[in-house]
Amino acid sequence: TKRKFFYIDSKNTVEVSMMSKNINGSYYLDKTKRYSAMIDRFDSYGVVGIFILPDFDSDLKTLVSDFTIDDLKQLVSSSISMKVEATIPKFNLKQNLSTKKIIIDMGVQDVFSHSCDLSGATDFPVFTSDILHSANIEINEEGVIAAAATAILVNTRCLKPSLEIVKFIADRPFLFLIYDQKNGFPVFISAVVNPN
Repeated sequence: TKRKFFYIDSKNTVEVSMMSKNINGSYYLDKTKRYSAMIDRFDSYGVVGIFILPDFDSDLKTLVSDFTIDDLKQLVSSSISMKVEATIPKFNLKQNLSTKKIIIDMGVQDVFSHSCDLSGATDFPVFTSDILHSANIEINEEGVIAAAATAILVNTRCLKPSLEIVKFIADRPFLFLIYDQKNGFPVFISAVVNPN
């Protein structure tokens, strides 16, 4: 790990801890949408980390606005297994989200009502006030550490081999995904604009 510059945009840089490592991963280059991607296998269950880096003459905003689930599936299915000399910043992503509105929009409303009968859960008169979800992803020298938790707040009523080695240097904003290859969907997506 070395301190290096991360180029937030053409005018702003920050000094970050950049990790360099040769990995047996996969690489994908899309010349039409102007990005490259590295896939790092995290475990034997088919969960991978995908780093998607816009070309130098493009930007993350353009990539995100044009990127579709079909692009992601194409990336995963067409990537080439090879050694990748990866240089990526250490980063930690955290998100806390209230899911109450999402759950109500899905049609589950009664549980948030004061008249909901939750007597099987406790002897006290309670109702659900919110359901919170928290996710934490940390990328460091050890690999990826991912944790997620959901809490229900109850109140009382009063994620062909090649010999070639490709360099992948994520020293500017990129997308990071944790992707479940077995089931074919992303379990986590984030834009890393400033690793600090």
